Amino acid sequence: AYQTAYLKAHYPLEFLAAVLNCEINNSAALAKHIMEARDQGIELLAPDINHSNRDFTVENGKVRYGLAGVKNVGVGAIHNILEARGAARFVSFRDVLERINLGKVNRKVLEALIQAGAFDSLQPRRSRLMAGLESALEKVGNQKRLQAVKQMSMFGGLLEAHEDDWLPEAQPWDRSIKLAREKEALGVYLSGHPLDAYRALLKAQIRITTADLSELPDSQEVILGVVVTSLKEKATKRGGRLAILTVEDLAGSVEVVVFGEVYERVASLLQQPSLPLWLKGHVVQEENGLKLVAQEIASLETALPRGPSRLDVRLQAAMVTREQLLNLKGILIRHGGPVPVFLHFLHSREEASLALPRELALTPSPELISEVNRLFGYPALTL
Repeated sequence: AYQTAYLKAHYPLEFLAAVLNCEINNSAALAKHIMEARDQGIELLAPDINHSNRDFTVENGKVRYGLAGVKNVGVGAIHNILEARGAARFVSFRDVLERINLGKVNRKVLEALIQAGAFDSLQPRRSRLMAGLESALEKVGNQKRLQAVKQMSMFGGLLEAHEDDWLPEAQPWDRSIKLAREKEALGVYLSGHPLDAYRALLKAQIRITTADLSELPDSQEVILGVVVTSLKEKATKRGGRLAILTVEDLAGSVEVVVFGEVYERVASLLQQPSLPLWLKGHVVQEENGLKLVAQEIASLETALPRGPSRLDVRLQAAMVTREQLLNLKGILIRHGGPVPVFLHFLHSREEASLALPRELALTPSPELISEVNRLFGYPALTL
């Protein structure tokens, strides 16, 4: 235990890479460790066809995702990719296809790598790679067969003439689709999270996360902001339906049971990939762990109150110092967001008001209120 704590404290990147490599075939464990790493300020780099090795590695003060962490990418395919890469980096998607063995690195492997973002450095629009993959494989396959029978002198321009056909123009995937496919390939959301846009609101208005559930008593009612990461539908003895979900928030995941009447109301909502959801349920503590039983589910966009339209900080003018105002500015910057702030300087029965500039707008939260009121020693800010 002492050695583990020492390594974690003094070699956090190397320690994280080692832990991830131990769990490289366990998506749930990977997701847990990656969330913890982000909380510690450690950045994970996406898998990359030119930079990733088989395992997770340390790279320029960050941890690079290993190719073995991509689902459907086996040891044989990885070995062939690394062998083909050798000392010379791939310069294009076409270059990759020409140099690898398409028998070992097949379409299924390539699709997984595209969805994981492994070709982003060569072609950032993943939708174009997916749209052109079938045509590309056909053309490269033809080229390699012609090379095998030494007929390339007759067909030397075959590939070049159709290069543009490989990557047809395609609409970029919207963010939810991109993240859902990334999750499918990696088992984790890496380039972002569907709940990122709600991070401040969740912290201010819901406050509880999946990480807190183990501390709650049986039957405790909770509200969470989540996305569905897996869904299994089952038939009940009475001929109805129920669903067993795995849901994830920014801190972890939990199993949720959605019984008949609730499930019938929200079944279509649960099928939408990476849709942020508002979930109300109660805790069920069991010997093999805890789960939630859903009572209500709705779109987070419609269910979550958006909070106040402005915040007012009321200060006793005779007591305010320049140092306090400078510290207040620092607090507002740390809690930056969309809500405008107004200062009110109170003196006897008179009041002077000042609208702060847009760059000092903020996101309301209990922590913000506590910091401001602690700074001035009285309730200058309330919601």
